[in-house]
Amino acid sequence: MLTDYGQLSFPTFQIDNDAINLSFHLLEPAIASDIEIPESKARRKLELRLQHNFIANMCPTFSACHNVAVREAWSTDVPKVALEHDNLLYEMFAISAFHLLKSDPNDAELIAARQTYLSLSLHEQRKAVSRLDSRNADAVCLASSLILMDSFASLQDRALDPYLPPMEWLYMARGAGSLYGVALDRINNFKTSRIMAIAMAEPLLDDANVVFAESNRTGLLGLLSQEIIGEFWDKETKETYEKTLSYLGGVQIGIDRGEHPLATLRRMMAFALLAPKKFIQYVGEQRPRALVILAHFFALASNVKDIWWIGDIAQREVQGIWDVLPLEWHVMMRKPLATSRLA
Repeated sequence: MLTDYGQLSFPTFQIDNDAINLSFHLLEPAIASDIEIPESKARRKLELRLQHNFIANMCPTFSACHNVAVREAWSTDVPKVALEHDNLLYEMFAISAFHLLKSDPNDAELIAARQTYLSLSLHEQRKAVSRLDSRNADAVCLASSLILMDSFASLQDRALDPYLPPMEWLYMARGAGSLYGVALDRINNFKTSRIMAIAMAEPLLDDANVVFAESNRTGLLGLLSQEIIGEFWDKETKETYEKTLSYLGGVQIGIDRGEHPLATLRRMMAFALLAPKKFIQYVGEQRPRALVILAHFFALASNVKDIWWIGDIAQREVQGIWDVLPLEWHVMMRKPLATSRLA
């Protein structure tokens, strides 16, 4: 799972063009090519406000920003790169508006800015991906990171009645992982690339033998119980769930060791990128065991609920899964339900 570029090694992701295309297809209603923002004093002041908020208030909350190099990359390098790449610039403004709306949800200017810049960022990201090369690879990776964070944060506001799995976020994550794989291959100089400080940050998730170690899932073996009759089960299904649980167990081990919350957040944000593709499929099919395991993933978010873009996601998603699960599966939901309600 390591790609070696001289002195540099970092995790690689499976290239899944279907995931890339599907992630954009799901967001198509939000993508518009005919939006124009008239030049004005109000626009300049708004964009300065959004940029200042991004640098001063948001960057310290991003995953792995307990590492000084990562925090400096987001607060210093990324705004510079954004001045030359609209896909990154507009997503920076979009997620900054979203953050400010958490404190002032009725601000009409921010509501309009959020909708406008999100649409523009997705439009520009699609254009950038279509002409991906060494000149924009950094910006595509960085914009993908922000879009992924944005899509996860948006789970706080999505409708949950009736409950449906958050497939938009999961497909966005798969698409982002594939884009990383493609874009990293286009970077000419990894030592000057802005994305490398972020990609190489601790905790590293580059060793599959560690990330998916069998010992990681020791405390989660009950979720593999075969006491419930009628579920389809074969070798591939078993291995898919085992691998997914090993990843979740690794996140829990990090929490138990007292690692920094932003390190836990890094592990959580990588979950949908690194989890088996079959697991994402099972969630989409609403297989009860897959939903139970997804609930255990969301329950881990209770440990980082004080971070603005996490908030009450754990409680909302776990309760939603509980509500739609057949009664015989509720026995496997006691821990995530208790954890999320106590948070």
